[in-house]
Amino acid sequence: MAPQPRGRPPAVSAPGRTAPHPRLHEPDARSHLRPDPQQPRPDRGQPRAHQAQPLPRPLPGSGPSRSCAGARTGPGGRTLNETVVRPPPRGRALRATLAVLIVLGSAYVLAAQGEGLSTAVRELSPGRVALSALAAIVGGMCVERTWLSLLNGFGVDVPHRDAAAGFYTTQLGKYVPGSVWPVLAQVHLGARLGVPRRMMLGASLLLLVMVTASGTVVGALLLPWSSADSIARYWWLLLLLPALLLLLHPRVVMWLIDRASLVTSVEQLDARVSPQAVLRAGIWSVLGWVVLGCHLLVLLSAYEALDLRLAVASVGGIALAWAAGLAFIPAPAGAGVREGVLLLTLAPLVGTQPALAVALASRVLLTLSDLTLAAGSVSLRALRRIIAERAARSARGREESGSAP
Repeated sequence: MAPQPRGRPPAVSAPGRTAPHPRLHEPDARSHLRPDPQQPRPDRGQPRAHQAQPLPRPLPGSGPSRSCAGARTGPGGRTLNETVVRPPPRGRALRATLAVLIVLGSAYVLAAQGEGLSTAVRELSPGRVALSALAAIVGGMCVERTWLSLLNGFGVDVPHRDAAAGFYTTQLGKYVPGSVWPVLAQVHLGARLGVPRRMMLGASLLLLVMVTASGTVVGALLLPWSSADSIARYWWLLLLLPALLLLLHPRVVMWLIDRASLVTSVEQLDARVSPQAVLRAGIWSVLGWVVLGCHLLVLLSAYEALDLRLAVASVGGIALAWAAGLAFIPAPAGAGVREGVLLLTLAPLVGTQPALAVALASRVLLTLSDLTLAAGSVSLRALRRIIAERAARSARGREESGSAP
């Protein structure tokens, strides 16, 4: 009898059947093939679904190619994070409808503030408006870095250029009534970036929690000290600090994300965001409030001399107003809510009419900054793609001319 491999029982042949070869797979009672213990598992050492790995980049100048994962790589070694399969007609129609709603929502927000904006433009100098608009753009960049820090905290490494362009575009969804549209758009963005949708959902929900909680914390810490009688008006905000700080704890955040995953029928996250990522996101968020406070302070300088109490009121007021507008889901981009909070916080310092003019001018400038960031990031990405394609074509032309006899 032939020797059997070690660790395996000898094969016994049934009556009327020949014994199988000892080194071949043996059929079991259900006629399924048993895995050969002598062979290594084919999936051993492979990354799991939650462990996102960057796609291999081709050599520069190798021309466009397609990877086995269905992604395309362009010239210059740049990965084009787009799927080969075109989206279904229903998906294209939904995206077109959402784009139309975004345009209409942005136009409505700008038109609704037209009268107040004309008054503010007459009272504000062009230099102040330009400087305030620049601060609004930088503040939007800080929000993007907050989101990217949270996404990296889940172990996801995506190119910053592609992530930034996608984020600024999805942020336009907040001008459609309901605060959930940017979240849904970012989940769809994850499919193009190769990021699992449960991770994109986690980062997007965590961004909402971070912005709302940090804005309320900054407002609660600063507004009571903006004037002599401010403590009597804002003492109740100090009572919210323990609950808000607890809300920013990583374990509490992940528990909230798991509950949201159950509601949205999305797989629960296997990975957990690191405390270091939450800390980095918190720093970027606070820096964003400071920059946006400077955006507001530049406008206020047209009506009141700059001092510490005005700076404290500007930073705390814009942070609390942004958090309140985000928490009020039906309003597009917090329209009306943000202006109301700014009016309540700034009117005791500069008067009702100047506070209203500054709030309306801030709304318009922040809307224009969102549109500028989205259009600029998409244009830069398209320009880089065109330059890379031209460089690859010229390199191929030189190679062909050099190889010709």
